[in-house]
Amino acid sequence: MPADKSEIRLDVLLVNGTLTLILGLALLYLQGMMTNFLFDIIAIVSAIVLSAAAFIMIAIVDFCAAISFGGKRLRDVAFYSLLGVAFAVCGAVVAFGPPEAIQILLVLTIVHGFASGALGFAAARKPAFSRFERIALYSFATASIAVSATIAALAENLDDRSSLGWIGAYLCLVGVKLLFLAGAFGYQRSHPAKLPSPAVN
Repeated sequence: MPADKSEIRLDVLLVNGTLTLILGLALLYLQGMMTNFLFDIIAIVSAIVLSAAAFIMIAIVDFCAAISFGGKRLRDVAFYSLLGVAFAVCGAVVAFGPPEAIQILLVLTIVHGFASGALGFAAARKPAFSRFERIALYSFATASIAVSATIAALAENLDDRSSLGWIGAYLCLVGVKLLFLAGAFGYQRSHPAKLPSPAVN
């Protein structure tokens, strides 16, 4: 029997939000380690490994979510399957792609920020959210676009250390947003008068 849709969505948000926040904090820590050439190499390699591992883990979570629907909600199965494929590809590119992995992460951050901001603005207009939740979603969406625009403007002048800092900060923002959404959906589940709107990843 397929699992409950809202329960799957809540679990995905909690797990992915936690993973993203941990990765963001780890990258910020690694940025602080970059004080000499040796530590720079260690930090960059660690950042690549952690990022690839996190992407693969998020992909696995999304694939598990797709499987949990049991084939009876094709739209949700397709949504989580596509997300899983996207994160799996990102993980593979970061792990086995060109040596400029930090620059690849920077580009992925910019693209994700603009896409996430646009989806955030669309989701905030859904009637399922309270006024406070809408304000928070608009704020997260605005912050995502602002950070992405800033990174895009500075990208040519960023070294690896600065890039890790921006990527880590953005991932922390995304992690907090996903955990906030998990809290919002958890509240909606306990107050069934409101139906949850689609999740924003």
